[in-house]
Amino acid sequence: MDRQVHSNESSRSLAKSHSMALDRDVLDIYDADDADDAFIMDAKYEATSGAEVADKQQHLTEDQRKLLAQALKNTDKIFDGQLGHYKHEKVPLELIENAQPVFSKAYSVPKQHEPAFLKELKHLQEIGVLERTGPSEWASPTFIIPKKDGRVRWISDLRQLNKNIKRKVYPLPLIDDIVARRSGYKYFTKLDLTMMYYSFELDEPSKKLCTINTQYGLYQYNRMAMGLKPAPDFAQYYIEQTLRDLKQKGVEIYIDDVGLFSNSYEEHMALIQEVLQRLQAAGFKINPLKCEWCVQETDFLGHWLTPEGVKPWKKEIDAILKMSAPTNVTELRAFLCAVTFYRHMWPRRSHLLKPLTELTGKGMFEWTDQCAKAFAEMKALMASDIMMRYPNPNKPFEIYTDASDYQMGADIMQEGKPVAYWSRKLNAAQRNYSVMEKEMLAVVHCLKEF
Repeated sequence: MDRQVHSNESSRSLAKSHSMALDRDVLDIYDADDADDAFIMDAKYEATSGAEVADKQQHLTEDQRKLLAQALKNTDKIFDGQLGHYKHEKVPLELIENAQPVFSKAYSVPKQHEPAFLKELKHLQEIGVLERTGPSEWASPTFIIPKKDGRVRWISDLRQLNKNIKRKVYPLPLIDDIVARRSGYKYFTKLDLTMMYYSFELDEPSKKLCTINTQYGLYQYNRMAMGLKPAPDFAQYYIEQTLRDLKQKGVEIYIDDVGLFSNSYEEHMALIQEVLQRLQAAGFKINPLKCEWCVQETDFLGHWLTPEGVKPWKKEIDAILKMSAPTNVTELRAFLCAVTFYRHMWPRRSHLLKPLTELTGKGMFEWTDQCAKAFAEMKALMASDIMMRYPNPNKPFEIYTDASDYQMGADIMQEGKPVAYWSRKLNAAQRNYSVMEKEMLAVVHCLKEF
């Protein structure tokens, strides 16, 4: 059964985190009471060599490390810790019709953050991402916040500019499809492209649009800024131009995350060598601190992959479990969005979430005992250990459907193992169907989904 997932909700959700589009959540971090007291370490950029990378893979045998070092032998430039520079095209930004320039005032920088802010500002100039500029019609504010490891995340608030530029859409791959294709691999390498968006140079008119206003003057981006509306589309297009024809050999591409899957170590070495040579020739760089080489289990695109099946990534599940009960619709939608990312991994999701999804459409937010129960039950379900088997299109599938007065669902099984779960609310007309009609409707919609 070919899986045709018609919704790219999970893909776009992950893309938001890649693009760092400045939204309400980011502003909440910046405006938090303890933001001024946060300790921010300097940004870290390290160089290494292919031999050093191979030597650190202690999960491999000595012979395997030697073969990996040989595969990485002629790609040291990709590990040099410098900023990449895509060699083939410059990024063009196009204004909408009747666009009106917006010049925003600079954000203040907390006193204790000034040294880190200025050091990162200087560093971005030294590597060519920013350059000082003069008077401008356009300007966006910028600030810094800690990354998860305590280092600097440089953020430009480009919301006003984004309202005035066109988005040239390029389709992102569906994460569910990527995961489903990975059945039976033996070796997996995960590559992380260093500061990928900064690898793409803007054309001259676009540089003027991407001017930022700081307390220390005006600067313009020479490279594609994180937070630009069309950034994920351009990034996916350019990286696919580099690696597209390797997909049939086991390469998966999602913006700056590249996964390599092979069934033998020899095949994997050849694939690593070919991918790195292409990336290096195109001008990309790799962050070795975020790469994993020749492993069997690891996280990829928000999931935990193993040769036998896929699990939710524990790190993401733990973050969901730590969420407090929502106090408003915005917080509730954040919880529902996080749960929906793993929507095919738990049965009866729509049934459990019914009181919560209904609350998002009401005019007044009222957290009832029923909502609290649904919230707790969903978190308890997500805390359970679960593994979904990879679907095998060459073997038969079994679909077991169920329906209630307000929702329908299905379990998709193969050889007695769960492949996916599906559920959905019934609309007003469908609630009038008989039980048999609802269950048949579940079969139809489940087949459409997968």
